[in-house]
Amino acid sequence: MRTTWILTTALLTTLFVAGSSCTIEETVTDDDAVTTTSSSDGAGGTASSSAHGGAGGATPTVCDVLGMSSQPFLPNDTGSKFGDVAGDFTAQTLDGPWTLSENFTGCDSYVFVNYFAHSHGDQIWGSDPAGLFAQTPPNVHYFFGSYSSDGSRTTDLQQMKAKFDAALAVMSPQDRDWWSPRIHYVTTAPTAVAGSAGAYYQGIAPNIVFTFGIDRHQRFDPGGSLSRIVGGGFSGDIMMAAFLPRYYNFVFDRDAKAATETIDDVVLLDNQLVTKNNELYEVTFPDASKMGSYDQMTLDISASCGPKGGDCGEWDYEAYLELCENDDCSTRHQIGLWITPYSRPGTRRWLVDATPFLGLVTNGGTRKVRFGMLWNMNANTMRVSFRLANTGAGMRPVAVTPLFGGGDFSATYNDKYTPIDFTPPVSTKRVELVAILTGHGQSGGNNCAEWCNHEHTFTVNAVEHTKSHAGQAGKALGCADRIDEGVVPGQYGNWAPSRAVWCPGLAVQPWRVDITSDVNLGETNTMNYRGNYNGGLPAGGRIRLSSYLAYYE
Repeated sequence: MRTTWILTTALLTTLFVAGSSCTIEETVTDDDAVTTTSSSDGAGGTASSSAHGGAGGATPTVCDVLGMSSQPFLPNDTGSKFGDVAGDFTAQTLDGPWTLSENFTGCDSYVFVNYFAHSHGDQIWGSDPAGLFAQTPPNVHYFFGSYSSDGSRTTDLQQMKAKFDAALAVMSPQDRDWWSPRIHYVTTAPTAVAGSAGAYYQGIAPNIVFTFGIDRHQRFDPGGSLSRIVGGGFSGDIMMAAFLPRYYNFVFDRDAKAATETIDDVVLLDNQLVTKNNELYEVTFPDASKMGSYDQMTLDISASCGPKGGDCGEWDYEAYLELCENDDCSTRHQIGLWITPYSRPGTRRWLVDATPFLGLVTNGGTRKVRFGMLWNMNANTMRVSFRLANTGAGMRPVAVTPLFGGGDFSATYNDKYTPIDFTPPVSTKRVELVAILTGHGQSGGNNCAEWCNHEHTFTVNAVEHTKSHAGQAGKALGCADRIDEGVVPGQYGNWAPSRAVWCPGLAVQPWRVDITSDVNLGETNTMNYRGNYNGGLPAGGRIRLSSYLAYYE
């Protein structure tokens, strides 16, 4: 799902005139379904009541108008590396000096893009900024700089400014008024910017910084690559910078929501540099009595790589957590899966739904967990925990039955599957089909199973439940458009197109289907499974599948 903001009224007037009305249209896109909602006079939608002047008639802020929460300015410069708080800075621009503390709103992010005489720099500088505006959220400032000599830097900036002026000229007056003061052209060398931004550049010199960001937590982020596949090869595109502030919005909202939740945090890895693949780790859950009070479990996974943080592997690896049933972990169940980003420095965090797997740890106590990556381990600094909560759902998973696994998606893929009989206890309130499912590899000319539509049908007592991916795989910006779900932007690889089921830099959430009405409690039921390619025989590649039945009481 992505949100496209359309600034359709005089937002700037609203910011300074108490009592002005404001309408912000928000278009929410999810596959082919499009819904447009609006907020007028601060009622409903996304704009807060302070768009009418706020409490006590106070002048509304940018954050009020956009309906976004804010945070105060953090004045102390605590560092100049990614993850550090960005202190104050002043950039000299074509429009005069711009100082962070003086322009800080509490809900904006800041993205820096620099020219360097290189094919990548030429591509970015030659690309059309209209694409940037088509993808960007409104709460961002863009800064354009150049590593050219003083004389040539002005020429570089004027070239980029001319492109942006042309893009702004075709906008509505309201949109033009919004964006004009949010595009900045830095006239000094990057390392000469006064304050924390210059210190960030200096800390990486003599290497070139094409891009970096300051997110809504006011922390430095490396930014990564602005390339995407065009005509069969990688090309720099200014449009790709727009996915950074969209990601920063996701991160801020995710962290804010997580911070308000009442949970017990059971830690598996505590900011540990992990270097060995398929290593076993111990985690200690509360006792059975306490475990019986939880109805939700979430995997909280953080990984850092880059300077002193570990290796940012160059490929999109399958990373997984498996809960062991015995000491040597010869019997284990996959309970979490995420795909690492291509060679992207920084810190990532994934919150992965693992609620059905509460039924595997009902007794609590110490358990072993296997952590690995396919094909090899990227040595990241990891924090992994189990967030346990009671949400008042009125039921909880108490047992889990393993079902079917995946394998080579060849024409004989389905030959190995036989029906599985199961008997849910009479006391069961809900029976749930759970599947962690992805497709990988290509063969046979069909780009299967990473880029094709493969279908997976689970049949319980003659009732079919099918997970299909028709129309999803291969969209040029399909994964980029899932930034708002947590895809990591700026990856150094082909991350933007959508795959079948998964994206580089994103957690794989389990597919959960309520099949209670299809089963007979206390009696024998039968589950079948088959996989297909566009309704026919499997066509190549590999299916990663872990499927289960979860019983709730």
